[in-house]
Amino acid sequence: MKKILWISTCCVHDLASESMLQVRNMIASLADRSASLVCLSSTIRSNNDPNSLHPAARELITHSANKFQFADGGVQYIYTITGQHPLANMTTLEQSQFYNEMTPIICGFKPDVVITSSSDIVSMACLNLAKHLDIPTVFVLLEPPAREFNFADVDLIVSSSESLTNDYVIAHGKKALQVGPFVCPNGPIMGAYLQAKHQHMQALRQMQEQEQEQEQKQEQLSHLQSKASIDWGSLPFPNVAQRSLVLMVSPNVEHGLGIFLSMVQTCSQDPLFQNYEFAVLETEENQFLLNINSYTNKQQELNVFTQETISKVKVFGMGHDINDLLAKSRVLIMPTLSLVSNSSLGLQSLSHGVPIITTSQNILKEQLKDAATYVDVDQELIDNLYLAPEPKQVSPWVEALKNELLNDFDRNRIWLALEHSDFIGSCRRLALGLKPLLAKRAGDNPQLLRLGTFSLRAIIQSEIEAQKREAQRVANLATESQTLDEDNKELSKAMDTSSYNSLTNKRKQAYSTQAPNSLSAL
Repeated sequence: MKKILWISTCCVHDLASESMLQVRNMIASLADRSASLVCLSSTIRSNNDPNSLHPAARELITHSANKFQFADGGVQYIYTITGQHPLANMTTLEQSQFYNEMTPIICGFKPDVVITSSSDIVSMACLNLAKHLDIPTVFVLLEPPAREFNFADVDLIVSSSESLTNDYVIAHGKKALQVGPFVCPNGPIMGAYLQAKHQHMQALRQMQEQEQEQEQKQEQLSHLQSKASIDWGSLPFPNVAQRSLVLMVSPNVEHGLGIFLSMVQTCSQDPLFQNYEFAVLETEENQFLLNINSYTNKQQELNVFTQETISKVKVFGMGHDINDLLAKSRVLIMPTLSLVSNSSLGLQSLSHGVPIITTSQNILKEQLKDAATYVDVDQELIDNLYLAPEPKQVSPWVEALKNELLNDFDRNRIWLALEHSDFIGSCRRLALGLKPLLAKRAGDNPQLLRLGTFSLRAIIQSEIEAQKREAQRVANLATESQTLDEDNKELSKAMDTSSYNSLTNKRKQAYSTQAPNSLSAL
């Protein structure tokens, strides 16, 4: 059986992280393909809300004081405990505890491949260890990597986005396997889509077989492919044009709540919108009201949005099902002002037949295609997240919404966007990319255990050395105390300025040669 070790210094079961959503989907897809998987992760996550954790791990992550492990979906998860802080603030002790789990896992599990999507220093150390043991390594690019990360000790780069590849892989003179986003929308039209896609692939395979039998030219195959194209118009599709909800999800300043509220303020004066209802879905407790009070105008005045405007927005709390709201939505507004690396929300919206109005970002254009309308954001709003937009800054958004509501709804652009972000195709491309590395069967290397044991001895030795350093530090403190006693005796005898300065300089010199020892970040 193929054996894969997945490393993630960020909590894999963090529901608030788009990257971790893709990681869980990738792990699940590999497990479904009869791979044996172990995942090493930590409890570092986006926020402290227990509801933002996957139910399979919620209790363990919330209440465990020590390392723990559990099985879920055929995958063995091993977690190290960390503080509630960003990944960049991961302590040296936490890094060491995470890294020290690598050797026992390798010795016991004997993976054929090690995969990570984290670009922090401890992940780099783990990749280096795997390479030292001749285990193939894979880096999955799901978001912009750390600045110092240069894909060292990586045998294969897998990218979820062409934009990420262009910006961060090609810049280092490397190549990446393009697999597409690992997002699996589950809206009501996905069943019809998957069935049509399956039938299309079956027909295409039959025609390719015919091509091989008849030894015809490629031009003929192209003709057959065109004849086998999917008739999207024949598939069932919801009557989106009859819906009345204009929805925004996660209303905070980074996601452009100010733009959305300014749209509400402007649209409330236009009879065209009288039959539409503006709504937000919160992803945190009291998210809407807490963020409203943060906005100012250019005169630094607070409470720039009137109670009349606020009252026109229907607020759905965290308990509401997003799929229920998308089923009632005519348009999804995504005025995000922060850089995104994926849009699971956008793809989920498309699976309900809901078009999108969002910011003009390369990754969003790549994933959502013509199913979204893209608006350029005034740079002033990006630089000043808490600044309420002026009428001229929000007018392109209002115009985009008008065009979406007034024009005939084109379902083909939804189908084509979903076809481009095909989850099944992403799974297939990932499996094919890993196949040559898994075929090396690095886990069967008879030297692996010896090498791993050597690494374990090295870790033990490092702990011994740390104990020696601690003993030396205690000894230095005792010596220092003795030196101070002797200095005090001499000071009592020598009260002149020159003698005092001489002793002071002597002590400063002694202290400078006894710099405190500290562990580096691996």
